[in-house]
Amino acid sequence: MMIPTTIARNTEAPDVTATPRATTPVPPPPSWLSGLDALYDTDLRAAGLDDRTFDAEHWWSVATPLLEKKRGFRTEEIGRSVEDRPLRHVRWGTGKTSVLLWSQMHGDESTASMALADLFRFLGEHPDHPLVKQLHAHATLHVFPIVNPDGAARFQRRNAQGIDLNRDARVLATPEARTLKALFDRVKPVYGFNLHDQRVGYRAGDSDRGTAIALLSPPYNHAADVNDVRTRAI
Repeated sequence: MMIPTTIARNTEAPDVTATPRATTPVPPPPSWLSGLDALYDTDLRAAGLDDRTFDAEHWWSVATPLLEKKRGFRTEEIGRSVEDRPLRHVRWGTGKTSVLLWSQMHGDESTASMALADLFRFLGEHPDHPLVKQLHAHATLHVFPIVNPDGAARFQRRNAQGIDLNRDARVLATPEARTLKALFDRVKPVYGFNLHDQRVGYRAGDSDRGTAIALLSPPYNHAADVNDVRTRAI
């Protein structure tokens, strides 16, 4: 995981007695972002995911055409959910840095799954883009989309057993968590991204700016120590 330079805070219950602050200046975006932003609606966005309450079957019907082998992707089934839905692993890239990304451990948090479909389109349809070429040469992406397909089918946080998969890392009581752990042990990622949604009430640090993306590097213990893994993420 990674940590932001500013920390997100929840402002859903603002202090109505506080003196209004001036709008925080927006820093300029990186130079490469403007080009991607211009391409997004026409050449990057995956069509068919406008409604965020889609199930896993619909998501895969959108993503599968984007994941052809000739585009550099490899897809394999690595497990089954409680209700026997397939769990799949997507691999792309040839670099030595292994990166694992997984989405929708909470079935009602579908934004990252939508973003992954966009990412697959970008990587597959723009192989000559400088960012794609650099990523392909230096990293290998391992993606586990929709870890909780049974929850996604109901658009609920927990899986079909009523268990929060994001709290099942130690007990491994669910087939979905066991599948994720097995994939983690197999690919041995240098970086891991546990992709979630967040509430709109969060702000960046002590500013009035909303956080579009929050990159967090959580501690492994209650003392919030910084070990080697957390140091790499930071």
